[in-house]
Amino acid sequence: MKDGANISVLINRYIIWSLDINQNGNLIKKLLIDKLYDKIRMLKIKEENK
Repeated sequence: MKDGANISVLINRYIIWSLDINQNGNLIKKLLIDKLYDKIRMLKIKEENK
């Protein structure tokens, strides 16, 4: 019974840990996409100013 309780604690920790990673991963992706969008916008502005 004690082993079973330890396993469920580990599974719960793993689930929480993987959710944290997914949230951070999405945040990083969002930041990269935002940077890319800014670069594209700057290029468009430069083209229009020529």
